Amino acid sequence: MASLGRAALRKREEIKAKRAEQGAKMMAEQAAHMESAMDTFQKGLMEFATKHSDDIAKDPVFRREFASMCAAIGVDPLQSSRGFWAKTLGVG
Repeated sequence: MASLGRAALRKREEIKAKRAEQGAKMMAEQAAHMESAMDTFQKGLMEFATKHSDDIAKDPVFRREFASMCAAIGVDPLQSSRGFWAKTLGVG
């Protein structure tokens, strides 16, 4: 009878470990998907900035909307004086 209890405990632990492993796998897949989506969005934002750099520099309303888009993904175009944003927008 004692071995039956140990077997059930062992089985429960195996199930728990498999669930944890599956959960970790799902989290990694979701993280990779989010990273890919953010990269795609950031590339699109860079293309947009390149195409509309004059409007961003000259129009305060347009610039505010652009800054809002940047903030949504954690990009600060004014942060660096040597990066892509400084070269594209002439800021930094």
